Amino acid sequence: MTSIPLPSAWIDRIFSEFSAMYGKHFANMWYGADVSAVKNTWANRLAGLSGAQIAHGMKMCERLNFPPTMPEFKAMCIGVDYQGSFNEAARQQYNRTNGTDKWPSRAIFWAAQKFGPHDLMQQSYGPNAKRWAAVLDEQIALAPSLPPIPEPRIAIPPPGGETIPNEELRNRLKALVGKMKRGTA
Repeated sequence: MTSIPLPSAWIDRIFSEFSAMYGKHFANMWYGADVSAVKNTWANRLAGLSGAQIAHGMKMCERLNFPPTMPEFKAMCIGVDYQGSFNEAARQQYNRTNGTDKWPSRAIFWAAQKFGPHDLMQQSYGPNAKRWAAVLDEQIALAPSLPPIPEPRIAIPPPGGETIPNEELRNRLKALVGKMKRGTA
């Protein structure tokens, strides 16, 4: 079943708001383009979104210095599973301690770093729901400009702590020397 495109009045309102918010930056996005075709594409690709979702997306745009593309705006409109993303961030932060982390997005990674990796792994979602939502919303809004997720840094145990087999130590040192030669360490 195909969703009905957003009403043209909604798209006109979105474009009017973006024009007021971003001025020439928004106008320059469509320089030389057939604006009616652009609006038609937005209407079709945003089909099925509710007024509340559009309003959420517009609220998210208040944090951006530049206008979002249609896919970025749609992602902002759809919203986020805050509790699920909190739990996933805590799981990946724990996995990061041994280098097995696989982050679902840069926004979730950087939200975890801003929230505090230790806090994330030690606290539950309930009392931190509002704080996590605010931090994650901020990072989602910044998503187009967020840096890549850096490689994890695995800590070497303190003297007398866990020992590393010699073969593993050689492999880690070899990898570190390779990174240093490439300038990525």
